[in-house]
Amino acid sequence: MNASLKISLFSLAISLSASTMLFATEANAQTSSPDRYPSKTAYQLLQQYGTGDMSSLDNQNILMGVLIKRLQPNEANIALVRQDLAKSGSADDKILLIKLLASMYTPRVRTQINLQIENDLRKLIDVSDKRIAAGALIEYSRLAYPTDRYQVLQRAHTSKVIDEDTYYGELAHGLRFSTPAQQIQMLDEMASGQNAYGHEVLAATYSNQDFIRQLAQSSKVKLLHTLSSCEPNFPMALDSFGGFDIARYAIWTDTTAMLGADVSGRPYPELVLERLSDPKIDPRKILAVLGSPEGQRVIRESKEVAKLRTMFSRGQAYVDMLPQNVMLSGALQNFSKEMSRSSAMSSPRN
Repeated sequence: MNASLKISLFSLAISLSASTMLFATEANAQTSSPDRYPSKTAYQLLQQYGTGDMSSLDNQNILMGVLIKRLQPNEANIALVRQDLAKSGSADDKILLIKLLASMYTPRVRTQINLQIENDLRKLIDVSDKRIAAGALIEYSRLAYPTDRYQVLQRAHTSKVIDEDTYYGELAHGLRFSTPAQQIQMLDEMASGQNAYGHEVLAATYSNQDFIRQLAQSSKVKLLHTLSSCEPNFPMALDSFGGFDIARYAIWTDTTAMLGADVSGRPYPELVLERLSDPKIDPRKILAVLGSPEGQRVIRESKEVAKLRTMFSRGQAYVDMLPQNVMLSGALQNFSKEMSRSSAMSSPRN
């Protein structure tokens, strides 16, 4: 698996975050085929839900099929989902129906349907079944417009509807949808909470330049400070260089450099290399970044040839101590190939 795929998978895992764990029932639905019901529309398929002698797994497969096909946001579809939510006795089915309801929310516009979805989800957050309440909360917190997102999350956290990781992860996701004042409050809470998972979600979410643009300038500064104070580290074992740790550090470096470039106006490659030039840095961090797609961009755009050669030498020395570690060797090979392609220099192996 190449570095790009590892980073993509890590970003996906983070963005899905704790909500994926909350909805473990979806894994039970047989979704190996992208469309198990090709002859039916989403609405026709939803009309089948709960009819006849279908098993609970059949019903979940139907709901998953509807999610894949996507319901159009109209009154008839909203009414049918609300009706099924009211009559369903299965918590697993209700969680999927909540996701269906939220899937009809239309970003960037204020419509009656959007308001109805917001109101329905807000009510479901207060039900006694904490799995259903948590499912509704996750969907509500990801909507673009609710102005009470932060307060609703705080209340759910206090009442233990969600755990620490989910709470801080949702603060990270909801940050860009919040007011500038709320963004500062949320970042202050994330900084004081020191929740590692929440910080990982922050780094992965704001590795997207478009999302950074949605933040107030003061929030960008505070976000940069928050992330800079929680630099990820590799495990103590010298040969530990797993895909998760590689992606986590590469994404963190990418995000902090993008934020730093936005805040300071300095070039992105310059900021990345400045961080990696620390003489005390773990060489695995150099390999994680400069062996990744983002690192390849740094090598191509940087004029700091001497720094890159020094970093390559440090990475080479580390790999030479552990020649059997294919992950380390692969990262060094990616680094070397990009340096060879760069018009600024010839291969450092020559």
